[in-house]
Amino acid sequence: MRNVFSANLYRLRKTRAFYIALTVMAGYAVFISGLCWYKHWSGEAMLFGMEEPLLFAFCTGGTVPFTAFILAPLLSVYLGTEFSCGTLRSKLSVGRTRAEIYIANLLTCIFAAVLLVVLYLAVVLTALPAVGEFHISVRQVLLLAGTGLLAFAAYASVVNMLSALLGSKTNTALVTLLLLVLTMFMTVYIADRLEMPEFVNAYDDAGQILEEVVPNRYYLQPKARAVCEFVLDLLPTAQCIRISRLDVPYFSRMPLLSVLVTVCTSGIGLGCFQKKNLK
Repeated sequence: MRNVFSANLYRLRKTRAFYIALTVMAGYAVFISGLCWYKHWSGEAMLFGMEEPLLFAFCTGGTVPFTAFILAPLLSVYLGTEFSCGTLRSKLSVGRTRAEIYIANLLTCIFAAVLLVVLYLAVVLTALPAVGEFHISVRQVLLLAGTGLLAFAAYASVVNMLSALLGSKTNTALVTLLLLVLTMFMTVYIADRLEMPEFVNAYDDAGQILEEVVPNRYYLQPKARAVCEFVLDLLPTAQCIRISRLDVPYFSRMPLLSVLVTVCTSGIGLGCFQKKNLK
């Protein structure tokens, strides 16, 4: 296993997409850090703490999971090359099992995701003198960051599973990006529904606000609310969006669900990979 993982890391270092991803991530971090310094030098009041630019590593502005959009093509290209360039057959010919190959690929994907996040955090921390302080405790920031890393591990596991099922870097990248966009819009919509008040102001026929309030027909009832909360805590992309929004009502179950997603998708992917016909 260790030899396969080491070989994967060596091949990752030789992948052009890896350096492109690192460059884009570093540029993104410099941009966020630069915005913080610009506000500082222009004398604008800082309405946010250092936790917000740091947690932008997982999602930008609580809407766009920027790092996931970098990871999707990177992992798809890296994993797809295993099928297209005969790397898998070479590994099998020297006695490596499919389980070893699959798990080593998963660990490599997780390593790439963690490296991108660590790179971002290292660069953005240079903005700490400009922002000045955290509005939440450093312990909470570390817990949120750790939860976000587990969410990325689950995301990497999903991409690894799709790669094993599809066997093509183009198809894997396309499906992964489509699912990412779909879950992004779904998460934002559900989160907005969850934030809607139970009662709203009433209006008369002329459109004037009345003093009385009426039930909000868009307010989610307890059962629907519980289902929506669970979905947001289950999906890795949704977790990243919630973390960046500091909207984590059920913090303790998010890491557990990330582990569950990683285990389940790995089990499905490995089972299919064991039966896959490698041409």
